[in-house]
Amino acid sequence: MVQQFGFNFILALAVTAALSGCKNDTQANAPPSQVLARVNGDEITVNQLNYLLASQKSVDDQTRQRMLENLVTQDVLVQKAVEAKLDRDPRVLSSIEFSRRQILAQAMLSKEVGTPQPVTDADVQKFYAERPELFEKRNIYTLDSYLVANNTLTDAVKKQLDSVHTPQDMRATLQAAGITFREAQERTPPEKMPQQLLKVVTPLKAGDVAIVVQNDQAMLVLLDSVQPVPASLKDATPAIQAYLQQERAQKLAEQKIETLKKAAKVEYVQQFAAAAPQAAPAAATPANNNDHIKSGMGLK
Repeated sequence: MVQQFGFNFILALAVTAALSGCKNDTQANAPPSQVLARVNGDEITVNQLNYLLASQKSVDDQTRQRMLENLVTQDVLVQKAVEAKLDRDPRVLSSIEFSRRQILAQAMLSKEVGTPQPVTDADVQKFYAERPELFEKRNIYTLDSYLVANNTLTDAVKKQLDSVHTPQDMRATLQAAGITFREAQERTPPEKMPQQLLKVVTPLKAGDVAIVVQNDQAMLVLLDSVQPVPASLKDATPAIQAYLQQERAQKLAEQKIETLKKAAKVEYVQQFAAAAPQAAPAAATPANNNDHIKSGMGLK
């Protein structure tokens, strides 16, 4: 089977290798049992593989082999990069230095933050009870959305929208008014919706239309269908625990950053705008504990 790698993947491998620089003496003289592969005599060791595997949710032999192939690809690219003297390129050196500083900053913050206060059963039950739209009364919504210029929604058009109940009705109404629109349909759970949109959609019934305005654009939302898919407290507990744990770690990280900055002597020689609140780096929280955020609350 031929493996294909995107450019971003290859670049990430190359930068990672550049960050580590040349292999240390321990790796260079690793015992034979620790050596997994050689690329032009350059050894790839068990320690390097274990570092990659630590970020995987589950590990089997196929995963190990895939990660080993990634390391081989990395080594081939790094050797070619050094041969081409890219390790002396000012832009590459700047990227390496920025990445080094970022890694050190995140490592220090992780050390400062430590382990947040554990999430209790009472915390989980409170979160569950306060958000029925996400759990006990959870629905999967099929939405038809129509993006238009806000200034095209005259009072007359808005009045006509009262009689719109299907996508066909919506298209006919907008076309008759000469309004240009972009149409999309999405089937989505509440945890993946922006809070503003969820508040608008929750009270709607199938066939209802709502208008969400943002700056000079407006989104006409037609609720096509609603499918009740409640989540029990038992099913939701792992996702809620993970969410609350990350939320606490994030808040603690922000507090630590503020404390450290106040203790430091910071002098701005130039400022381009008023300072905005700064969020803590995501890596300050334990690795892989934000998967439930990336996929909503992790519910199905």
